[in-house]
Amino acid sequence: MAIECVVCSSSIGRCDGYLSCRSICNRNFHCSCVNISVKQLARMKEDGSIQNWSCSSCSVNIIKNMPHDGQSYSITCDGVGGSDGVGDAGSSNILQLTRLE
Repeated sequence: MAIECVVCSSSIGRCDGYLSCRSICNRNFHCSCVNISVKQLARMKEDGSIQNWSCSSCSVNIIKNMPHDGQSYSITCDGVGGSDGVGDAGSSNILQLTRLE
């Protein structure tokens, strides 16, 4: 069975750079579809961070379900914008959690 990219619905070939969400959904993504360069992918493989990569949808769910300490936070996400909750090719998949004073 062919592996399919969640964002573009195309098959992921043996030579394609791709990531698998290691969080909740375990879905697969072409690196180009989640705006990750070949250089970034190589760095992630080298430093082991590829083992903890999670897609933007799962990242938002993780943050939403974090224990609340009574403080107010603003969550901004550049990467959740597709109709299925997955970032499009123009997004950078950066989550930022900011404590509100």
